[in-house]
Amino acid sequence: ESVAEQNDIDVGEVQVYSGKNDGTMETYSETSASLNALAEETRKEIQEYFWNEETGRFHMGYNLDDPNHEKPIDYGYVIFNQEAIVAGIPTAEQEASIMSWINGDRIVSGDTSQGEDIYKFRFAPRTSTLRNEKQYFWGWNSLNTPFGMQVQDGGAVLYTSFYDLLSRIKVLGVENAWERFQEIQDWYEDVQAAGGEGTRLYREYYDHSQSLQGDGTAGGLGLDSEFLENAILYATIPYGFFGLGSDGVGSLTVAPNLPQDQQFWEIENLMFNSVKYDLRVTNSSVELWSVRGAKSGMTLTAQLKKPEGSFTVLVNGVETTDYTEKDGYLYITMPFAEGYISIR
Repeated sequence: ESVAEQNDIDVGEVQVYSGKNDGTMETYSETSASLNALAEETRKEIQEYFWNEETGRFHMGYNLDDPNHEKPIDYGYVIFNQEAIVAGIPTAEQEASIMSWINGDRIVSGDTSQGEDIYKFRFAPRTSTLRNEKQYFWGWNSLNTPFGMQVQDGGAVLYTSFYDLLSRIKVLGVENAWERFQEIQDWYEDVQAAGGEGTRLYREYYDHSQSLQGDGTAGGLGLDSEFLENAILYATIPYGFFGLGSDGVGSLTVAPNLPQDQQFWEIENLMFNSVKYDLRVTNSSVELWSVRGAKSGMTLTAQLKKPEGSFTVLVNGVETTDYTEKDGYLYITMPFAEGYISIR
């Protein structure tokens, strides 16, 4: 709806099936404003209905035989809690509570996995922290499968580190996320040193210590075979450390958030709105080059932290005062073409 409104797209009167699910029709009348209001209402409902005050994290709901909602289903599902953080659902207090549990700063009494053990598998946190013996689909018998030997019961899947790192950047800070990132890198180097190649890359490393799920076989770790979603881990860099996003049609936003170890970072062959480009960032500059096929009207907006004391904003080396300030950041816009923005 927002994109349509920004582009003056009017589809006229549209008839849709009503929410009654009885075959009746009604006129569709949603706007970006009404849908944003609904999203906010939904967010607040999730914050209340799915929050477990006792464990300080989101639970999964209630069983039908618990009509008074006295026993929330809470197996400490790390992944659902961190997906919620990345989606912007929890309050700030809830985010802090969730991450203090996952980071091991806060122990949840009764959990099977606590503290440092949540990261036993190194490449990602466990998917859950409390032994689950019954909340499965009917065809799975968990009684003979120890905790940690099944991906949905204390195991781990690589893609969850995408949400782990973004949650850490948001709640615990970029230095904390960078330390975790390096721990993943150390693990991967150990995997490579084991000598596995191709489809045996991970299995050579884990053959005698841990079962991997894949190709129809259950296991505790999701690293290869059907776990194609693991590739999302790479997106941590552009989304988390580069802060790539968009605030409108044809407008790319860049909000660098680099750890102290990184003086600069660059990625080549990115694509936005079908336009390929290369990008280099520091915490005080954004540089765009090798732009291929930019369309008229496209822009780049840099979100850079406002320095203390006096400073100068430059666009392609020329001083400018054409920027806005909000919440301690400067927002500077330039055409989507080769050039740079910097603060000195």
